[in-house]
Amino acid sequence: MPRILVVDDDRNIRETLAIHLRNVGYEVAVAADAIEGGYDLLRERPDLIIADVRMPYMDGFEFLAALRADASVADIPVIILSSQDDWQARGRECGANAHLTKPIHLDGLLAAVARELGERALTSCDPSYLRQPTTPDQKFVRLVDVLTDLDL
Repeated sequence: MPRILVVDDDRNIRETLAIHLRNVGYEVAVAADAIEGGYDLLRERPDLIIADVRMPYMDGFEFLAALRADASVADIPVIILSSQDDWQARGRECGANAHLTKPIHLDGLLAAVARELGERALTSCDPSYLRQPTTPDQKFVRLVDVLTDLDL
């Protein structure tokens, strides 16, 4: 199963993304900033990186530029997250494969991940997404998903 690295300084967003991605079967690692994310990706190469733009120490664009400058990791697809639509062009200039604007819609996240990994896109209504949750966190998130159109 593909390994995804989620890099975001907001713990709630980071953990919510991880729960949703794990729920559809991805292996997920999380990092609170680009420095931690850099260490993680050197320990175990991910198949995809999802990174926030606004982070301490090194922002998402600097992180992306560093990735693209290193031949050993330059080919890893990167989806950037931001609260501003106008950063999409800058993300493309820096080498981002895709851009998601916050609040992130679950189906948009799953579609972008599938597209970058070359897989069939799942939706929150897909039976494989709605399988039985295995942890209390997943049960809570599942309840929220089923009852509302969850925005992250």
